[in-house]
Amino acid sequence: MSFGTVLLGITFSEVPIELTTRAVARTATSELQIQNEVEVLQGHSYHVFSVAFSRDGRLLATGSADQTIRIWELESKRCTAILEGHSGPVFSVKFDSTGRKLASASEDQTIRFWDLPNGRNSLTIPGHSAQVFTLALSPDDKTLVSGGKDGTIRLWSLATNQKQLFAISPSAGATIASIAFSPDGKTLASGGGDDSGHPQLQLWETATMTKTAELVGHSALIRSVAFSSDGGNLASASNDRSIRLWNLSNGQTIKTFQGHTAEVLSVTFSPDGKWLASGSSDKTIRIWDAKSGEKVPKHEGHFSGVLAQAFNPGGTILASGGADQTARLWRLNWAGKRSGVHP
Repeated sequence: MSFGTVLLGITFSEVPIELTTRAVARTATSELQIQNEVEVLQGHSYHVFSVAFSRDGRLLATGSADQTIRIWELESKRCTAILEGHSGPVFSVKFDSTGRKLASASEDQTIRFWDLPNGRNSLTIPGHSAQVFTLALSPDDKTLVSGGKDGTIRLWSLATNQKQLFAISPSAGATIASIAFSPDGKTLASGGGDDSGHPQLQLWETATMTKTAELVGHSALIRSVAFSSDGGNLASASNDRSIRLWNLSNGQTIKTFQGHTAEVLSVTFSPDGKWLASGSSDKTIRIWDAKSGEKVPKHEGHFSGVLAQAFNPGGTILASGGADQTARLWRLNWAGKRSGVHP
């Protein structure tokens, strides 16, 4: 089985590339330096599909096609737990706000919750009829949303015995590749596409799961969506090799970011909303000034596609997961201020 094929038809070559040690960008408002990786986290035996920091920035979770989740302590850079129980690739992982629970989504059609630090699988939620590619937790931890290959978006109440509140299908033959809550939890964004590769990027009112907007502009499957910290903007990454920034007050594109030479597989905002980080099957990470669109010179290190990224809460570390079986930690220096591994 090709897990690249399983995940929406993308496969990755394994050709080594030279590691870039430093990239510097000066914009009108800031200077950003990306130095060599703080650490390459090795242990997974297949693609790393998802990375997530705990809210205090001390733990990193990685989900992999090897069917496991690893928990890493950032100060020591040690793997402190290996969570086993899924029977298929793990596509998405998310910490709750306390850092004591972790949610995961898998090809095995289930969502699981894990207690930390003991790693016990405390809850398994069935319901999807195909791979579950994406999940998100509401800011108050009371609601879970999930999406996947079966084309449904499912909303679950974690406060009332995991009751399924909604199960909607945006369109026949659709795949939900990415989903995110707005910072206030009132809006959901979903991205994906149909069997013909036509993109679908939609906004939903969480309370009723009523569609409130359809954002049109991409020309291929949507791979990743992310809200800005103030909830006013949405970023989307696509197989059309671009990232778009959307004004959610009017549904219009603010800016289109171009520079990747292959599908853009992931996008995320820095905690302050000033920067976007994107990863691509061209094996590079790019960081963009969200206001000006100026990009930091591409940063290389992964030997294959960059599947996932996350900023730590302080915005000083960027974690990435790749098809080269590794997670990597990149040090970000803002205006010459050195960062460590803490938030």
